[in-house]
Amino acid sequence: VFADPVYRVYRVLNAGPHAYAVGAQCLLSVNAWDSLACRTGPMVHVTRTAAARRTLTILPKAPSALVLITGEPWYPGWHASSSSGSLPVSRVGFQAAVSVPAGTTKVYLAYSPPGLLAGVVLSLLSIGASVLVLARGRRSRADARGGSGPTPTGSSASG
Repeated sequence: VFADPVYRVYRVLNAGPHAYAVGAQCLLSVNAWDSLACRTGPMVHVTRTAAARRTLTILPKAPSALVLITGEPWYPGWHASSSSGSLPVSRVGFQAAVSVPAGTTKVYLAYSPPGLLAGVVLSLLSIGASVLVLARGRRSRADARGGSGPTPTGSSASG
């Protein structure tokens, strides 16, 4: 794709989200960085359904308990589920991994940053407070100009 005297950039063919299944027992006996050595039979097809959502389809269905290495960078905030309910997401090397029970065919993986909801609520409260402070400041300046200004000269209070 690009080359100069210092760098070469290559195009990766069939680039996209990837995942593979490994035996849970094998992961216990090898280093987390060697997870490819534990790769097992079922194929895993990954469909990107949104920016932070994936559907992982296991073909054929998981014959025994498996761990799916998702290919997604691990960070707190990954959640996984299947038709049987919530599934645990853990870290294998630098990747997110999902423990899958036997008989599973689809796993739904989603990411939501921890603290996102709290950050949105605090931002909205801060914006609301700023609007109130600005509105109150304008109102008090308008009252100060109109209500208690100096009386015109030459007029007397007693007649």
